[in-house]
Amino acid sequence: MTPTLHLTSERTLLIRFSGGMSLSNQQRVESLMRILLRWDSNLIRNLHPAYASLLVEFDPSQMSMKNFVEKIQDVLNVTQMEPRSSFRELNVPVFYHGEDLEALSIELSLSPTQIIQLHCSTSYTVFFLGFQPGFPYLGELPLALRVPRLSTPRTQVSAGSVAIAGMQTGIYPRDSAGGWRILGKTPIALFTPNENPPTTFQMGDRVKFFPIDEVEFNSFQGGK
Repeated sequence: MTPTLHLTSERTLLIRFSGGMSLSNQQRVESLMRILLRWDSNLIRNLHPAYASLLVEFDPSQMSMKNFVEKIQDVLNVTQMEPRSSFRELNVPVFYHGEDLEALSIELSLSPTQIIQLHCSTSYTVFFLGFQPGFPYLGELPLALRVPRLSTPRTQVSAGSVAIAGMQTGIYPRDSAGGWRILGKTPIALFTPNENPPTTFQMGDRVKFFPIDEVEFNSFQGGK
């Protein structure tokens, strides 16, 4: 599957794989990122992954756009986008007492317990991080839990909120506005600026959720 290349500015190139969100495209994007991260950091200034694309920012003083596009094309023509052979597996505790749990129970014709069991039944892949520092876009959500975002986003979603929307689930690292359906909250920190790396999750990690009660949640909080 050969991706398409789109010049988006004098210093950015969008590499897009066909097919949209899928595990295979996540692996292609991550594989290409690993290759480009080995290039000269004076040339590659930044990489912005998404579900099926990678936006590459480069320094035009180091190489012309024409030569840069040709260099990228050479990589895509001769390199097999291989998934990595190993990955981290992370278990995330959740106190499932979210604002949307009862409403989702009615909308999906599932009990809150069934929703929790389904949400915990899947090993999710971190497709990429975005929206805010440390926010993991995780997929793919079980079919029975797929619902659209709220028609009107909330102006305030608390840090640690675990939520779903479409084919995805995710965790808000800090207080912010947001329109995803909130199932519960995790006590773990997702973004610690002074750490290296500063984010708890990395692209390609596997994540499983497990339920905890309020006492356990408060115990986690107190242990920070």
